[in-house]
Amino acid sequence: MKSSFDVVVFKLVLALKY
Repeated sequence: MKSSFDVVVFKLVLALKY
């Protein structure tokens, strides 16, 4: 399981989008 990693990636994507 890499839920923590997924959360980090999700935050990065949001940061890059906005």
